[in-house]
Amino acid sequence: LVSPGLFPSFDYQRRKKLFHRGVMPPTQWVVELSDGSYAVDFDHGTTTGKRVIAVNGKEVFRKNVKFDLVGKETFKLGKHKGTIEIKAEGFSYLYQLLVDGRPLEKFYHVRENVAKSWIFGKNKVVLETDTLDVYLNGTKVDAAEEFVDNGTERYFDAGSKECVIVIEHSGAKAKRGKVGDKKAELRPRLFVDDEEVAPAPLSGRVE
Repeated sequence: LVSPGLFPSFDYQRRKKLFHRGVMPPTQWVVELSDGSYAVDFDHGTTTGKRVIAVNGKEVFRKNVKFDLVGKETFKLGKHKGTIEIKAEGFSYLYQLLVDGRPLEKFYHVRENVAKSWIFGKNKVVLETDTLDVYLNGTKVDAAEEFVDNGTERYFDAGSKECVIVIEHSGAKAKRGKVGDKKAELRPRLFVDDEEVAPAPLSGRVE
């Protein structure tokens, strides 16, 4: 049984009744990556040992484990590796999603060092700072690159809106296709129709 508060979107009392019947409704996480949102559903049969993982509604893993109801299962999550850990705590079960071996919150924290994101209107932009690739609503865009003093600018369109990411390279000379000196501090800023957009957390979603 999943403890209350871990997954507040589910009715705890309903889960409790289903648990005692040996039936658990799917547990879901939503993972925000550069190439889009991934909804991960995990269905665990506490009496049958059934384990089913679906990503964005498509089943990617199924197995029946009759004698050991705890453990971990791995699956592909975009370009990353997902792992669901199943732990027993008394008569309850706890589930945790790991991405690239890290709990989801820690994964986002580490990603903040290599990616930046912004949200405006119905659009989300992600910049991969190690490659300078730009993603718009989960799709990699062919951004035009222009070199300026102490950095680069990358131009692209979001519908009728003109967008530019201004990337200042502090302490190093900008190099095409990569950051260059690892000691350089990147200062990316997004402008949409000449108006600066405030940064958003990588876990942020378009409403």
